[in-house]
Amino acid sequence: MNNKTIFLGGTCAKNDWRVELIDKLQKEGVDTTPLFNPVVSGWTEAFQAVEDEAKETCALMVYYIADPKQEGNPISAYSMIEASMALYDDPERTVVVFESDGMVDHAKKVQDKTEKDFRKRFPEANVLANFDELVQFVKKQLAD
Repeated sequence: MNNKTIFLGGTCAKNDWRVELIDKLQKEGVDTTPLFNPVVSGWTEAFQAVEDEAKETCALMVYYIADPKQEGNPISAYSMIEASMALYDDPERTVVVFESDGMVDHAKKVQDKTEKDFRKRFPEANVLANFDELVQFVKKQLAD
C-alpha cells in the first residue's frame, strides 16, 4: 500500500456508499486508485488476510456507519465494533462517518447516541456526520 491508501470499511449489505463515493470523486476529477474497497463477491479467508493487511498499512481507515438497506438489519453492528476498535488502537488514522438517513426508531437512536459518545470519547478523532462530509474529507486527503 502507498502512503495515500484509504481503507473503505463500514456498512455493507445493500448500501452501495463505496460505489457512490468513488463515482462522485471521479466525476470531480479525483484519482480514486488509492481507495481500497474491501467488498468483493466470493468472500474467502485469503481475502480476509488481504483486508487485514490493507488496514494495517493504509494511511487512513474510514468506517462509514449507515443503514444497510437490508430487511431485518437496521444497523451495522459489526461496523460499529470495528470503528470502536480502530479508534482505540489508532485514532489518528481512523475516520468514522455516521449517516443516519433512512434510519428510524431504535436504530436511529443507537446511531445518534454512538456518534455523540464517539465525539466525546475521541475529541481528536475525525468523526464525520454524513456522506457529503466524507466526500469532501477524502477529496482533501487525496489532493494533499
